[in-house]
Amino acid sequence: MTIHMLRMDPGQVGVETLLKEVAKLRQIRALGLPKDLFSHLSPKVVRVYRQRASAEAPSHLRAHPDQIRYTLLAALCWQRSQEITDSLVDLLIQIVHRIGARAERKVEEVYVQELKRVVGKESILYHIADAAVKQPDELVRDLVVEKDEDGTEKVNRINYE
Repeated sequence: MTIHMLRMDPGQVGVETLLKEVAKLRQIRALGLPKDLFSHLSPKVVRVYRQRASAEAPSHLRAHPDQIRYTLLAALCWQRSQEITDSLVDLLIQIVHRIGARAERKVEEVYVQELKRVVGKESILYHIADAAVKQPDELVRDLVVEKDEDGTEKVNRINYE
């Protein structure tokens, strides 16, 4: 992983972004930095080290003596691991929210379709069967076909359902 990739914030909300951030966090954790590495320093000092490592070009970082270079990079990795963990939580919440919103929309669509179903379908089907039995020589259509407000025959809508 390059320093540039380490410095980058997560992109657009999505599973792919989540997986990239998890991979980034795994690589940082593979360094084995202790959780209490900077516990003896104030957060302000660690933030200054991190900002310095973030702002400097890789070639400038390489020019520092080992102690300074490793301290700056460790501060960068240590803080980025915390930031990435926080961003993973945020990403997961946003993904779950999107899934919930999408499921809600689908449920609403199904519900609206159910509302659009033919009212009294069972009664109409009963009248068709009754008319066919009682007057087999007549056209069933003339005996039972009703039309909705929009002029659509209910039988056609029942057939569609």
